[in-house]
Amino acid sequence: MIKLFISFITAIFLSLMAYFTGDNVHVESGFPTVVTPGNEYIVDILVRKGDITGFSRLQYFLPPGFSAEAVETAGGQFIDEESSVKFIWIQLPADDTFRVSMKIKVSGDVKGLQAVNGLFTFILDNKTRKMAIPVVEIPVGEPQAKTPPSISRKLIAIRPEAGEYKVELEFHPSGNPFPARFIDNIPTGFTASAIESHGAEFSFENGKAVFRWDKLPEDSAFTISYMVNSTIDRTAPAIDGMLVYGDEPEDDLKPGGYIDDSAAGTTDPMAAVASENKNNPEDATASQLPSESGMSGMVAQLPAPQSGIYYKVQICATIRSSVKNTQWFHHRYHIADSVDLTYHEGWKKYLIGTFTNVKEATACRKKTNALVPDAFVVAYDNGQRISVSEAVKKKPLNQ
Repeated sequence: MIKLFISFITAIFLSLMAYFTGDNVHVESGFPTVVTPGNEYIVDILVRKGDITGFSRLQYFLPPGFSAEAVETAGGQFIDEESSVKFIWIQLPADDTFRVSMKIKVSGDVKGLQAVNGLFTFILDNKTRKMAIPVVEIPVGEPQAKTPPSISRKLIAIRPEAGEYKVELEFHPSGNPFPARFIDNIPTGFTASAIESHGAEFSFENGKAVFRWDKLPEDSAFTISYMVNSTIDRTAPAIDGMLVYGDEPEDDLKPGGYIDDSAAGTTDPMAAVASENKNNPEDATASQLPSESGMSGMVAQLPAPQSGIYYKVQICATIRSSVKNTQWFHHRYHIADSVDLTYHEGWKKYLIGTFTNVKEATACRKKTNALVPDAFVVAYDNGQRISVSEAVKKKPLNQ
């Protein structure tokens, strides 16, 4: 067990920056620390060649189920063989430092710890030199789910006759230390001030009490609290809120999970943006994208509910962003399927596909993850949304 742990830590270190030296020649290659079956990853390689010139070959030996294609060759030739890939230069680039890159594809049936190593061959002092690139161990498996913590709320009357109440929120984290915000909607006429923030930054603006953490605390349980006051309303305030968590920058609309866009700016709390942004329509000019006004006659719609148990794949959810249609998702995320819209718990939720069993839905989800990394399966019973686990249990009754 200790040996495996040391091996794993070594793999992470090497994958972040495999740094090799020899005769003033260095190669830095950025393999991912963990990969998901069925996905693609860009590997950037930095070559510091010093003053060497002439013929050179950079070769990587890939495990079964891994394949590669060239992205940037720096003027060299890229050769994909059965178990290895090669960058070959008859004459190395003139610059002392240059970069190459390749897209690694991982087969959907690959699992466990996989090993990648390589060899850099070059000419120095009229002699062929070979510099070994040590093994990098890469774990292959399903990504860890971002499970939200459980939260309980108490509203405590401090001086109800003066409109003073205390809000207490008890968190039971799930062990996922993601960036997070907790947002409570405060009724008109009330103000809010922090009492205990448990390491969060507190703000109150536009009727929202917000606690922000760079990383959600990993305590087994912790409490945050704040005071609400009103000089107008003496009745107990009706307060509701939500936890938004994730590590992505703010944007207009992102795929996968849930977006709180009711405040200034929007945040995608769950979606993991693909590491490769090449050909992302976000980088295109506005004239290349479908306009909002041009979609008024073709908005996304949810078909009439089916009877019995069925499954769909959710690709996006938002609160206040304008309705998007199939064409919008096709241009922005290359979604080829027809995109349906449903309203659920105050959210606009965008779905693709309709499947009678969870295996088909899961296959669609895995395929869609190449375009929308955080797409996930949802379930319905006679048009009512239920949990997937509940649907799987009920399915025999539906056959």
